[in-house]
Amino acid sequence: MPITINGDGSITGLAVGGLPNGSVDADSLAANAVTSAKLASGAVSTAKLASGAIAASTLPAGSIVQTVFQNGASGSSIQLNSGVMDNPAWFDTSGSGSSMAAITPIFANSKILVNFMYSLRIADGNRLGVMAYVSMSSNMSNLARISDYRGSSGNESYRNATGGTDWHSHSLFAVDDGSYSGSGGQLTMSTSQRFYNIGYYHASGDGSGSYTKTSATFVRLGDT
Repeated sequence: MPITINGDGSITGLAVGGLPNGSVDADSLAANAVTSAKLASGAVSTAKLASGAIAASTLPAGSIVQTVFQNGASGSSIQLNSGVMDNPAWFDTSGSGSSMAAITPIFANSKILVNFMYSLRIADGNRLGVMAYVSMSSNMSNLARISDYRGSSGNESYRNATGGTDWHSHSLFAVDDGSYSGSGGQLTMSTSQRFYNIGYYHASGDGSGSYTKTSATFVRLGDT
């Protein structure tokens, strides 16, 4: 079929693939000429997406949009003593900093999943509580406990009745949804920086001679 240029500007007789490569460039395409329906399945690969092309706000509910990792103190054992659940001994060797992790949530309705991994050495006959805490301050003031405890006094996360010293690795999961309260009131979820740490508590008469070793305190936080 011959190629005909019609008076209305249309061209007839042109076979599919008849234009030389490179004949139609981006400037030749009309605005919105390529619609979603015209894209072949799998036509847009991950490599073709610009950095930041998919915003966190477009992800479905429950997606992990942010993570923070923190390694704590290792290689040394320290004795932990605390008789107050809301003023725990921290799992580190230099104050509340080394096992602490911080995150600045992207959304004010975030849920933060916290995962701590740690080692404990517990003398025979001892009981102790291990709990996760959140604070809006790096010194962990006005802290709020975000994990459950066992025992009426909160000192029975672990109990050693083996007849000898018990030394094992453990993990602790907790979720901060902004509903927990400290001495200064509720620590509502927001886009302000939040600090997390893991602490130890024992009731009167328990915990004497108990030790902990934070062999690799590991924190994973993610907005969901």
